[in-house]
Amino acid sequence: MDEMSVLDYICLKIHPQNWRKPILPDENSAYGAEALVTRTRGPLDKPADRIAGWIRRVFVADVTDCFQIPGWAALLSFLLALAAQLINEPGGFFRQRNPLSSGALFGASAALIVIFAIVDHNKKGKSSGFRLFSPRVGVDSPNSGKPRMNERIFPEWLLISAGSALIAFFLFGGNRFNFLNLTFWALSILAAVFGVAGMPQRGWTGRVRKRWTNRFGPLVIRVSPWNLLWAGFFFITIYFRFHWLGTVPADMFSDHAEKLLDVKDVLDGKYPIFFLRNTGREAFQFYWTALMIRLFDSGISFASLKIGTALAGVFALPFVYGIGKKFANRWVGLAAMLLCGVAYWPNVISRVALRFAFYPMFTAPAFYFLICGLTERKRWQLILSGIFLGIGLQGYSAMRIVPTVFLLFFLFYLIQSPKEERQATAKGFGFLVLFAVLFSLPLLRILDGDAGRSFVPLADQADRD
Repeated sequence: MDEMSVLDYICLKIHPQNWRKPILPDENSAYGAEALVTRTRGPLDKPADRIAGWIRRVFVADVTDCFQIPGWAALLSFLLALAAQLINEPGGFFRQRNPLSSGALFGASAALIVIFAIVDHNKKGKSSGFRLFSPRVGVDSPNSGKPRMNERIFPEWLLISAGSALIAFFLFGGNRFNFLNLTFWALSILAAVFGVAGMPQRGWTGRVRKRWTNRFGPLVIRVSPWNLLWAGFFFITIYFRFHWLGTVPADMFSDHAEKLLDVKDVLDGKYPIFFLRNTGREAFQFYWTALMIRLFDSGISFASLKIGTALAGVFALPFVYGIGKKFANRWVGLAAMLLCGVAYWPNVISRVALRFAFYPMFTAPAFYFLICGLTERKRWQLILSGIFLGIGLQGYSAMRIVPTVFLLFFLFYLIQSPKEERQATAKGFGFLVLFAVLFSLPLLRILDGDAGRSFVPLADQADRD
């Protein structure tokens, strides 16, 4: 038998498959010279091949059915969009901005993509009609073997929820959060949860603990090239959100000053549902900023407002990644997250300390869970979508268009669903609407016509106090 070289021994020793195994054979072992040559001079002697195979396994893009357009069309579309943006840049190639020309160029860029997407769609023979989702995400392929959406409900708890919500609705009429109306509001939400999941049975704490242990414990952190890449991109976006946050933007204007006065009211023990200064604003930012002050001890300052909105911008990014991954693949999701993290306007929205940041903060998760709930046929994900939608309605006025968008999105999806699935899907969307209404209940009361006449300015109430 040929004698084992030191190099052969080291190559065998460092291979994970040989850990905790005897390396040095004895004379009677079948592990002879031929086996040594085969095992030590196979893939181990070709590190370049091993590295190439590892890259292919780890970084290969997921299979997707996204449309394809010719390279020249993609380049032309990009150049048109770039020219449109340059027209809008102050001090750029043009002396003054021209919104009409910019809009026309943006429209031409988008039209070019849409035209070639339709052409590619027809070439592949898939156009039996418009489809909202690609087959990878839609109701045809991976979901065809999934179970029907759960339709079980507990009507008695839903009735309790409706009654409690009605009482809370009227109690919110004073434009103040207090112990009584918050109690009935919380009871309506809790009863709605029981109406979907049922009353917890005996021993439910043990089952919850067991499920929590199976899912989250013991804590295992999986380090893979993709996870490291994702984390690196995510930290890049955090850098763009928080770098020089204290100085960019530098100064407040009147909106910020009025917001800080509202935050001071919250910290002083006044808890409005709708804040009346500056033509009226939804409540979320002021309670969120008060929380930032408590957590970071940043005081009633411009920095407290900026910390809150910067965190709101960061919160939306993982859901942007999830949406991109759902519609295409993880590379599209990663690119979407990175672009939203470093692009100019998302950073302006997140750093300017106004309520704009709360629009994507809640729209992104609400839309993500809407897609997941419909495509994976899971009712609890639609409920999460409704929760984020309801809270988001109390964050920024522009959020009020999102329910209409969600309804149109759902109707498109319902038309494409198999007939036997439509009833269950409609019921699941009904629970989304239910929880959205419950979580936006205080604002709905304030938007009611009778409640508007009950507004009393905070200054007047302070004088009476």
